Amino acid sequence: MKVDQTKKLVAKEKLLDILAARYCALAFLKRAFLEEPTKEYLELLTEGDILAYFPEVGDDALLKSGYEALSFYLRDPGLLTKDSVKKLGAEYLALFIGPEKLGAAPYESVYRSARPLVFQEHTMEVRAEYAKHGLIPERFQQEPDDHISLELDFMLRLVEKTMADIRAKRYSKARKLMQSQKSFMTDHVMKWVPAFSAKVIDSAKTDFYRGIGKMLIGYLKIDQALIDGLAKELDARAKQERAKRLVSV
Repeated sequence: MKVDQTKKLVAKEKLLDILAARYCALAFLKRAFLEEPTKEYLELLTEGDILAYFPEVGDDALLKSGYEALSFYLRDPGLLTKDSVKKLGAEYLALFIGPEKLGAAPYESVYRSARPLVFQEHTMEVRAEYAKHGLIPERFQQEPDDHISLELDFMLRLVEKTMADIRAKRYSKARKLMQSQKSFMTDHVMKWVPAFSAKVIDSAKTDFYRGIGKMLIGYLKIDQALIDGLAKELDARAKQERAKRLVSV
């Protein structure tokens, strides 16, 4: 779903719909990397319509390819058997936890520091960004702050705050939150997630994680452009509201 950049402002309801779709997509991706799949989680994926979380699926070849791979995997008749769930859990551990060398380390510092280690300068930078908004990440002091699921969770929580401000017509605050999302996406997420996604895709042995790896980078590319459009839209709304206040004085 694209934001109209023409003269007429996008309706508030449409803005909220766009943000709600972003929330669902980011929540799906966050959960995929947060912990290993359970039988109950896989059942939810088979019962729901994943495509509903990604209305832009046709706009990116990688996102579409990832969605198709994941959908094919979820149609496997043996998906929910004990052995299948155990196999997928083992793959999660091999990719993201260890104890052997990780197939795809899920931490920003590993990709951006001189030495591929966790808890480096980028971890502290991300923690500072969370603190600016009074947010403590999930699993604080259990996982490094720059874990992929925690960075996605941060984006999710900013989306929630943005939606609350739009509903209350606090467009200046909503604009600042969108600018924060834009900066975080540019300065952090997109500086390392492309390399992380490539490792997930290359190291995964099942279409489950291969598909999710493709969906992650495919969606975030779309989301980065969407954030830019939303920031411009909210800037226009903030200026309009400010002009109305000046006229009424």
